[in-house]
Amino acid sequence: MENSKVLGESMAGISQNAKNSNLPEFGDSVSAGSKALCGLTEAAAQAAYLVGVSDPNSVAGQKGLVDPTQFARANQAIQMACQNLVDPACTQSQVLSAATIVAKHTSALCNACRLASSKTPNPVAKRQFVQSAKEVANTTANLVKSIKALDGAFNQENREKCKAATGPLMEAVDNLAAFASNPEFASIPAQISPEVSFS
Repeated sequence: MENSKVLGESMAGISQNAKNSNLPEFGDSVSAGSKALCGLTEAAAQAAYLVGVSDPNSVAGQKGLVDPTQFARANQAIQMACQNLVDPACTQSQVLSAATIVAKHTSALCNACRLASSKTPNPVAKRQFVQSAKEVANTTANLVKSIKALDGAFNQENREKCKAATGPLMEAVDNLAAFASNPEFASIPAQISPEVSFS
């Protein structure tokens, strides 16, 4: 209603200011009118959507158990950080930076697994999320130990131990990301009935 009122006043202002050659006021009226028209269009689209989803033949959307893109992004970040760790040219400060990235993303993955396991009614999925979180946590702990040793003595032997510790973590995270991408856990978008007409 407010947008309709503003649009009507703006149209009158456009006409009046054009006749009187009041250019700044004319511009203000055009600007106010365009904002009101955008508001009306947005409201009409929202109303059409509400009509569509309220149809008995429409299907409501469902939020997924997990966000597979979160798992994929975390997997990519961890894989890159691990590759940096095993790079012979990696400096001590780059090792610590990579360790921070690994810790941040593995922690987020473990929390997402904990949440998913508490939400799913599927006992097999529940166990798998718990087991995956344990594997990620354990392999992360092993990598952190080797990173601490490398930070304490930045030598080739500790580099090799660090390199060896990245493999199991990358595998655990990769397996978890693959499991989380199962369509069973994905969001289901709302489906508006094709019988609904917006004309």
